[in-house]
Amino acid sequence: MSEFIIKAEHISKIFNKGRHNETRALDNISLEIKPNTAVLLRGPSGSGKTTLLTLLGALSKPTSGNIICLQQNLSHWQEKFLTGFRRRHMGIIFQNFNLINKLSVYDNIAAPLIPLPLSASEIQTRVQKVSALAQIEHRLTYKASMLSGGEQQRVAIARALIQEPEILIADEPTAHLDSRLSAEILTVFSDLKKRGKTIIIATHDPALNGHPLIDTVFCIKDGRLEPDHVC
Repeated sequence: MSEFIIKAEHISKIFNKGRHNETRALDNISLEIKPNTAVLLRGPSGSGKTTLLTLLGALSKPTSGNIICLQQNLSHWQEKFLTGFRRRHMGIIFQNFNLINKLSVYDNIAAPLIPLPLSASEIQTRVQKVSALAQIEHRLTYKASMLSGGEQQRVAIARALIQEPEILIADEPTAHLDSRLSAEILTVFSDLKKRGKTIIIATHDPALNGHPLIDTVFCIKDGRLEPDHVC
């Protein structure tokens, strides 16, 4: 097995390149993430940590440099190929959950499986498995709009797990939660890491500082990697 599951080589990200409002969001960042670890991208609002998360999660491409994931250089792939790669290997947990409120928890979790040639029983087995991992199996018949913030986060985690990805990408996963619910969600992440997942979290939540879940911290400030104490 490779020593890293994701590697960034001198990546930069420039928005509106060549225009009067050009913005350099990331500047010459290099890092490696080992498999079966939990990594924290930490920095203040506007630091570039979410931009870096989207690059590591193959949700966008760098302006320059390379993103290598599972020994594949994704930097110049067309979007249709990146979409297929994400579906197979990555689970994305968005900051605002992105649930469909009128659908049940079951249907929200199962949604990524719709394009796949799976039977109803196969889908049910998968939903039951990941809902148990996310500790939300007792709410499968509820509509998403009826859930608390902590429960919606658990649904988002279960949905991210439904295609059995190696990598979980989470943007501010505790932003909408109180301290008790944050601790519960971090316990879920710890259990997932024990099951072999690689977890990448972008946040400025101090609750993750020094948390036993986290193996490596990358401090992002003004689009650059900085020593940990700077954040």
